[in-house]
Amino acid sequence: MKILFSDLDQTVIYSHRHPLPGKTLVMEYLNGREQSYIQTENLAVLRDFCTRNDRLFVPLTTRTEAQYQRLTPLQEALGYRYALLCNGAVLYADGKPDEAWAAESVRRAAPFQAVLEDVRSLLLSQADPAHVHDILPYLLYVSTEDPDLPDKVRERCSGTGVDVLQSGKKLYCIPAPLSKGEAVRRFTERFGDAQTYAIGDSLFDVPMLQACGHAFAPPEIAALLPQAMPLTQPFSMQKVIAAVEQEECS
Repeated sequence: MKILFSDLDQTVIYSHRHPLPGKTLVMEYLNGREQSYIQTENLAVLRDFCTRNDRLFVPLTTRTEAQYQRLTPLQEALGYRYALLCNGAVLYADGKPDEAWAAESVRRAAPFQAVLEDVRSLLLSQADPAHVHDILPYLLYVSTEDPDLPDKVRERCSGTGVDVLQSGKKLYCIPAPLSKGEAVRRFTERFGDAQTYAIGDSLFDVPMLQACGHAFAPPEIAALLPQAMPLTQPFSMQKVIAAVEQEECS
């Protein structure tokens, strides 16, 4: 069994703010507007990979369940069986949440609830409440342009076991036991002796990339990982799948 874990945004699909070369298809709508796209060549390659009995393509994303539901066109086009959401805290299997997985995630997150609630209170006092999103018990995040808020949040979380991750205007607080790397380890345990691969585009994905035997990432991130193959964006899934099909990534 070979398992390819993949981030979604800016990895498989790309925002309308980052136009793609070549032919594309819409994979997401938001409020009736086209939001995200995939290159048709990448779609065809991934679809073929998903049809193989001894291959698994597993999206692993920080997207919430509600945000993921907007990607129905992608799910239907590829037909993959599993998806890990909320940074891996939630597992969808054949389109339905896995209750046992969620229960284990709740158990792992329990020791960090006081910290998350404290940070939530801070965010509500420092940012527009409409931009504060709690996906408790798993994580919370805020969209902010306040240059001082990230440092304030990091100070609150320092030494607590809650990771603070930033992507553009968004600032996330996630318990370390719910990292993408832990999600990879938990999922792989279900399939025994599987070969693992991962592709991602940001520092959010480093734990996932580190947890797999082989990885694909932009050059600046691949340089941090001895088992990573550098790829320029937009990623060519043809190159990724070709490497996966080899005995080892070179």
